[in-house]
Order: sequence, then C-alpha cells, then structure tokens
Amino acid sequence: MNKIIEKKIKNWTKDINNNLIEILEREAIPAAKGIIMEDYDFNLNDVANPKSKLAPERFIDEFTRRLDDFEYIGKTSRGGVKIVCPDMENFDFRGSLKTIENILEGMAGNYVEVERADYVQASKKETYQGRRDEVFLVRYTAEVRKWEKILDKKFEPYAFSNVAPIDIFTRSSKYIEDNLDEWIDDAINKSKRGIK
Repeated sequence: MNKIIEKKIKNWTKDINNNLIEILEREAIPAAKGIIMEDYDFNLNDVANPKSKLAPERFIDEFTRRLDDFEYIGKTSRGGVKIVCPDMENFDFRGSLKTIENILEGMAGNYVEVERADYVQASKKETYQGRRDEVFLVRYTAEVRKWEKILDKKFEPYAFSNVAPIDIFTRSSKYIEDNLDEWIDDAINKSKRGIK
C-alpha cells in the first residue's frame, strides 16, 4: 500500500479515536456517573437509621471520589478506544467501601451494628475477624444476644439485613451501550470534516 495512504489512514484513525475520547469525556462519562449516583441515592440513601455509622450516606463522598477516579476509557489490543463501565467486579470497594459492597451483593440473614468498645467488652477479644473498624456488622446470633445481656443494651438492627442484591450499575452500562454507536458516528463525522 502506498505509504502516503497508510499515513493518512493512520492519522484519520488517530483523529477518530481522539474525537471519540473527547465525546466520551464530555458526554458519556458524566452522564453514566450521574445515573450511578441517582441509583445509589434512590436504592441506598435514607434506608438506614441516620445515626448508623454504617449508613450508605456516610460513604457517599468516598464512593463519588472513586467513581470520579475510575478509568472509563482504555485501549484495545489493536490500539482502538474502549469504554469500561463500573460494575461489581471492577469497581474499587476496598477498605471503607466494603460496607457498600456487602449491601450491593445482598445480605442474607439478620445483622446488627456492634461498636468496637462493646465488642471488646462483651467478647473479651480485641478484634472482630482480624478487623479494627470502629463499628462491626455482625450476624445476629445467640452469642450476640448474650453480648446484649452482658452489656445490658440492644444492638441496632442493620437496615439492609435480609436484602437481595441491589444493582446500581446496570442502568448506566445500558445507557452507554444504547448510545455508543451514535457517539462513534459523531466522532467519524467530525473526523471526515478534517480530511483534506
């Protein structure tokens, strides 16, 4: 193939990719994040007791930060552009967002919130399952009912006990899927205008 034609095709492909990235960053990604945050708010906020230290409202800033830091745009093995949507497999739930991951995966059984000081006093152990959090989410068992008697207090039932999995990512992925062809066409058309 003629080297001039090869170079023009390579430049045009690069231009399309750049235009697509620009469209995704300007339109697709902000809209996708907005949809995820709407679903987070609708499905998770205002469900738990506002005093709960494990209420989803307390984690919204960190969740938003990680959603903003998520790598939405990647490269294919052939140098093309791919868009990656957050989901339960690729989103960073480590550390403080483990509570949100547990809720989204569904929680079979009844759970209560146990503050670390209460746990140490009732169980005579320093940590719960090797964790040093300030509040533990503990399955409500006969042993935990004994702790309530020892401490002469009732633990707060967790609002998301016995809740099926909650999906806050699919609607956003569908939005991307439904509009991707249009964004690609826009990127191609914009690139065509630049061809001489």
